[in-house]
Amino acid sequence: MIEIDDEVELPLIIFEGACSWQDRMLASLAEAGIGWKIGCRVSTFATLISALRAGLGIGLLLQEGLPPDCQSLNGRFNLPPAPMADFGVYLARDPSRLVEECGDFLRAGFEA
Repeated sequence: MIEIDDEVELPLIIFEGACSWQDRMLASLAEAGIGWKIGCRVSTFATLISALRAGLGIGLLLQEGLPPDCQSLNGRFNLPPAPMADFGVYLARDPSRLVEECGDFLRAGFEA
């Protein structure tokens, strides 16, 4: 189980490069007056999960992506809520039937 100390900067596992969802998370922490530091930088989802399992910090991911051996901190330790994530499905003007069906499948999943 993770312990969060108000006197110590929160170690974060963050993705390398630009990520608007991550930027919103950092802004939320700043607005809440929560200090943070980079515990680990990752480039893939698999690396993020490995860093979580190794206890290198906390990370931001969708609930659906949280493995059963990791815990959600949602609503705990006075942390601000995770920012909303916006997703979109974009297709070429005249996609193949298979691509169009895949796009319809993804849209339906996002709307659920």
